[in-house]
Amino acid sequence: LMAQVGPTAEEKAAVVGWLKANGVEASAIADHGDLLNVVSSVGQVESLFGTTLHYHVNTLTGQKGTVSAGDVTLPADLPVNHIHGVYSYPHQLMHVGTQRASAQPQVAPAPGHDMQTQSVSSHAMHTMQLTAEVNRACSGSFGYYPLVGPQFLATAYNFSLRNTYTTRSNTSALVTAFGTQAFYQPDLTHQQGNIGFSASFAKPTVYNAAGNNYQLGSVGIGVEADLDIQALYQIAPTSNNSFYGTNSAGSQSLLQTLTAIAALPGKYRPQVVSISYGFGASDYNYLYSSDGAATESKLQQLGTLGVTVIASAGDDGANGGYNGQCSAAPNSLGYGTISPIATTTFLPTYPAASRYVLSVAETDFLGSATSPNAAFGAFSPSVNTPPECDNCPSDQSPNGFLCQATNLGEEVVSIGNRNNITGQTSGGGISSVFPLSSWQKTAQAAYFATKCAASSGCVLPPAGYYNASNRGYPDVALFGGQIGISYYEQETVVGGTSVSAPLFAGLIARLNEVNLARKGASLGLVAPLFYAMAAAQPNTFHDITTGENTCPQGNGNCGNVIQTGHGTTTCKGWRGAQGWDPVTGLGSPNVGQILTYLSKH
Repeated sequence: LMAQVGPTAEEKAAVVGWLKANGVEASAIADHGDLLNVVSSVGQVESLFGTTLHYHVNTLTGQKGTVSAGDVTLPADLPVNHIHGVYSYPHQLMHVGTQRASAQPQVAPAPGHDMQTQSVSSHAMHTMQLTAEVNRACSGSFGYYPLVGPQFLATAYNFSLRNTYTTRSNTSALVTAFGTQAFYQPDLTHQQGNIGFSASFAKPTVYNAAGNNYQLGSVGIGVEADLDIQALYQIAPTSNNSFYGTNSAGSQSLLQTLTAIAALPGKYRPQVVSISYGFGASDYNYLYSSDGAATESKLQQLGTLGVTVIASAGDDGANGGYNGQCSAAPNSLGYGTISPIATTTFLPTYPAASRYVLSVAETDFLGSATSPNAAFGAFSPSVNTPPECDNCPSDQSPNGFLCQATNLGEEVVSIGNRNNITGQTSGGGISSVFPLSSWQKTAQAAYFATKCAASSGCVLPPAGYYNASNRGYPDVALFGGQIGISYYEQETVVGGTSVSAPLFAGLIARLNEVNLARKGASLGLVAPLFYAMAAAQPNTFHDITTGENTCPQGNGNCGNVIQTGHGTTTCKGWRGAQGWDPVTGLGSPNVGQILTYLSKH
């Protein structure tokens, strides 16, 4: 792949030679194919790139970071088109002597938006948002906790799952963690026992984004990291799983991780990567940050290398990074703003809006009117549930630790649902910048042309909020309501698209096992296959035709308006319909039918 898309040996030698000539030690230059990782002093950076570095503090959020004050300059003949880690804001990369800015990717703006204006405020543009909602099991703060275990998911999504395995599979999957978060191995071991699995295979390989051993003791144990690796093992307990961490929480952390994964030799490279993190304040802001275009290129490269990248769709509905407010301009919330981001537009999440990921929305299971909590169906600790379902003392919950036993259908998780206990809304919408891919055109066009209009209550948002010819997300959906994990070896209930993404990664690992046996290849960029599959054999996905994603996380007023039909809200969003929609995508998978399709194609 690098022979086709990477720099020539001469180009790379020119850049390395320039670095050494300007005082950078050879030992401080790490070669990652089409990217060089360089460690240098502040003085060297300022001299190399003709800029001045300043220390910035976001007075609204307290976020700190070092960014360059102005444009970055390079010698005219130096073959460099991207620099990351020097600045955080959109910039101009000027080659001295030519006064030519680096080429920007071809993107399609929303109607009426001027993409040339790139003014910024002094506030940080990106907030790394963890998409997990954590509550202590058995606490009674919400009454009943309808825990859903992997045995139930196997029934709901039509795949087989045994409690005992004697051999490791030939598949591999990886979860990522940013911002100094590590998982805790005793938690993973404890959780595997709780769900009735052997922990003999639950020992993931651990790396940092530079490819070296990640020292778990040097960073904090994070619930996000814990839940991601544990959710993956719930579905793919015999896969060769791994964990990549980085001490950075900025935009460069995603690029560093993807670069390290792409540079791994084939036998060590994971076939599935799960990302439960997202950058708020729109995919536009991310694309025109210092790392955006290079990150998008890395995602495309990974697909070519046979790696499926899965991204959670976020937990703030269609409004993305508004932090619960739908009427305030983004810069008033501390994100910074660049045109075309304005009050009357959505803020799609990145990387969920990328064309080169499989974006996953969050669903919950519907219930019956006769259950203790009508939202979650009939409970029975003894029917198709893992051992952890009986762990709570009876004095902490009327019926012990109750687990879901019956799948009565799914709905998208939304604050607008009467049964929502997490305060979240699954993300989805239309990208601000990325054009629609060929494999998605027919499905997405049908939603705008006929499917929404034919669905009860489905009304499109105002036209100025989106560009219908751009990439829509999510692609698929999966349960993310409530699963049990171990956190410091104590039972904890978590929910969010952070659950849906690694669970789906586990499903892809299982599908890869079959595809590798039949065709000798992993699924790679799987979205084209899924859209073709849904068109040719619709029963490969459970179509979720109702629901909406209007209200951002924490906006109780919006939720009340959606639930009751009374009052007003400035929030806009999308509604479900038959076929693909920007709420739950194609729907949730019927794994058995997907395997049937794969066996014929």
